[in-house]
Amino acid sequence: MARSGRFTRLVTFTVWPATLLILVSTLAVVIPTFYFYDELPSIPKPARRYGIDLDQAYSDLQTITSRPHPYNSHQNDLVHDYILSRLQNIAKKHDNIHVIDDVASNATFSQGSSATYYEGNNLLMRIEGTSGLSAILFSAHFDSVSTAPGATDDGMGVAALLQLAEYFAANRPKRDVVFNINNGEEDGLHGAHVFLEHPWAKLPSSFLNLEGAAGGGRPILFRSSSTKLTHSFSHVPHPHGNVVGQDALQRGVIKSGTDFSVYTDAGIPGLDVAFYKRRSVYHTKDDSVPTLGGKGSLWSMIEIAVVAGKSLAEDGNLNDSPDSIAPIFFDLFGEVLLVISFRTMTIINIVLLAVGPVLTLLLIVLASKNRKLYWGKQGWFRFPLSLILSAGVSIGLAFLVAFINPYIVYSSPYLVLLAFVSAAFVFQYLPLRLLAHFRPIPRQKTIVLLELYIVSWLLLLFSTITITRFNLGAFYFLTFSNAGVFLSLLLALAEQFELRPVPAPPPAVDSNHNESDENNHTVEEATENTPLLSREETDGDRFLAEDEENQIILWAIQFLLVVPFSAILLLHLSLLLLGSTNQTLADGNAALPLYLTIAILSFLTISGFAPFMHKIHRSLTAIVVVILAVATLLLLFKFPFTQSSPLKVFFSQSIDLDTGVNAVNLIGLPSYLGRYIIPEIPSTGNESVNCTSSSIRPGLETCSWDGPAADTAAGHPADWLTVDIKSGEPGRAVIKIKGVDTRACRISFDRPVTNLHVIGSSPFFQELYPPPVTGLTALQLWSRTWEREFEVDVTWKGDAGLSGRVGCGWADIQSGKVPAFDEVISFLPNWSTVTKAGAALVEVTKGFSV
Repeated sequence: MARSGRFTRLVTFTVWPATLLILVSTLAVVIPTFYFYDELPSIPKPARRYGIDLDQAYSDLQTITSRPHPYNSHQNDLVHDYILSRLQNIAKKHDNIHVIDDVASNATFSQGSSATYYEGNNLLMRIEGTSGLSAILFSAHFDSVSTAPGATDDGMGVAALLQLAEYFAANRPKRDVVFNINNGEEDGLHGAHVFLEHPWAKLPSSFLNLEGAAGGGRPILFRSSSTKLTHSFSHVPHPHGNVVGQDALQRGVIKSGTDFSVYTDAGIPGLDVAFYKRRSVYHTKDDSVPTLGGKGSLWSMIEIAVVAGKSLAEDGNLNDSPDSIAPIFFDLFGEVLLVISFRTMTIINIVLLAVGPVLTLLLIVLASKNRKLYWGKQGWFRFPLSLILSAGVSIGLAFLVAFINPYIVYSSPYLVLLAFVSAAFVFQYLPLRLLAHFRPIPRQKTIVLLELYIVSWLLLLFSTITITRFNLGAFYFLTFSNAGVFLSLLLALAEQFELRPVPAPPPAVDSNHNESDENNHTVEEATENTPLLSREETDGDRFLAEDEENQIILWAIQFLLVVPFSAILLLHLSLLLLGSTNQTLADGNAALPLYLTIAILSFLTISGFAPFMHKIHRSLTAIVVVILAVATLLLLFKFPFTQSSPLKVFFSQSIDLDTGVNAVNLIGLPSYLGRYIIPEIPSTGNESVNCTSSSIRPGLETCSWDGPAADTAAGHPADWLTVDIKSGEPGRAVIKIKGVDTRACRISFDRPVTNLHVIGSSPFFQELYPPPVTGLTALQLWSRTWEREFEVDVTWKGDAGLSGRVGCGWADIQSGKVPAFDEVISFLPNWSTVTKAGAALVEVTKGFSV
């Protein structure tokens, strides 16, 4: 009996068992979540690498990324030729493999009010399958930006596709596979656009795109346009993916684009895989092989390409038109990918919304009729009170941090999460614990569960609306949260039927009672435990015999239904959001929305603990209070940038041939650029520096000064650009532009033109990207050959003339050609880094008029 009694005390709903379970389960959620989030999967032994030569892939990566190689650089040609030779070596032993160096396709297309003319030199390979089914497209780009070697963006994608080509050459696939290792992606997705002009673009019925939007780590599936294709990705041994990335890109939270959008615009469903962590090194010198710290990231990308690629190429059930049903997908610990179509999730939500309240009300009514409903008049609205307090403090902390030290999340995302979760915990615990102490009721857990269910039902309704009306999948966790709370509440209500009937209230005292009645009333004999002041019997007194402290095991089952899985989903989501967006603040994103999002996720995570929180020991809460205090102080006063998480600034240099002004420009955060960075650049010391709000990157400022002259081409800058304009009939002219040692120029118009045509190319715009009816104000010109003279036939409305500016750009930073950039690299503070502001590092311009 004694042993049985001790065991019973260990599993009852009392302070120490509840505290222990909550602590252990929290650690069991947090530790593996953080571990799997940060850890790259180990590289398997050679025998388990699908025949992949990882050393060859690493050698390819080193060769491709030895130097920056933007489209408008001679290094780009060397990388192009190296990849072409690798593809030709793969193909030469096989009759079913064809390689094309596409130096014939060109395209004209508009993006808003700006048009682009692009001549491509994509590298294409086609491996004929065995079945005659439609093809699968595999895509990556081989150009980098001018300021980065491009190890993750997109050297590892290219190296992975070279290995995938080797794999399919040795293991002929069922479907045809087409590889588009394209050029010119960085400055407008040009390689994907021009691929649509090639006959092989009509072959694929689906695609897999490999990209890089950060600096290594673990690649993630962040966009998908097909549920079936996403299921194919789930075959990857260590799948990492989440639909929240798709939502973030669609709404501009992450200011990057990939070839995915071009292919899907053309009606080809597909998957988009990219690196997303450490965006501070994205497009900088640190996007390099040494920074990767080994072959782990490369292997992760190769494994995705080979396993997902094989699954797509061997799947005969995709037929010729995979579904275009948008999926909701997320992984658990980077080991399992769950895929649910929007349609299925909507049905599940509607069932939960309809069945949950009906069944809950039915059980409440039945329990009440059988006098088994142990709820008094007290104890209601405790959870809403705690939720409002917790949410209010968390949101208040978000505003405080965003006001005092808005960029601390840039280098300290885990500190932000720790502070917000701690704040949510403390201020949800306090009202629930204090009310339980001073106003105890026997069924606080069940009442709070019911109130939590009502809140989760409202949130599920919100999620269903966002899915059906706005195609947002990021709120998938609300479905699982509501289901867990509902099942836990059902157990709590079912348990009511096992209790003794509710004691009847004492009979009302008759006001006309006589003295004999009082004399007949039995008075309990006073003891040393009798209170000095008598009080009326409360609901809690009458129900005390059925207090929840008498529960054995059931409360633990309820806790496990409500808390762990929901907490895992929310913690995964918080880490993913922090890892992918915390360093987008350098791009001009506002800090407050990110802090508010983390605050909301934090108090939603803690809300699941509410029914059990009044049983947590106060010493554990005291520890959390200390953590909250320390974390908050660090958030408010710690410097936000470090060498490992450097602030990114954007460089450009422009030379106005009309005025002779040579302007060096840095774009960055207003509170740090002019105060901390500009004074460190020597050439700004004796020059007037003009800082204004940036016109090309909202939220940032541009500081300009007369810096060292560029030496990007031979001769004087005035000779670098030649312009000739021939006017014909009214409203029409031919503009000729030629730049020295460049293949990128542009024209901007002071008023919209109705049409334009690059002479020698197709006179038509791409069908999917026609010019807007309001006209065009700019044209980007890209040639595959050096020093080409562009001839552009331009028409406009009216008899008035046309004016604007023309310019050509250079993107090669090697051999001291851009001394101003070299100076910035040399003298930036060690907590900052530099990247390019536009397609050209250096541009010369002059005005024109017709």
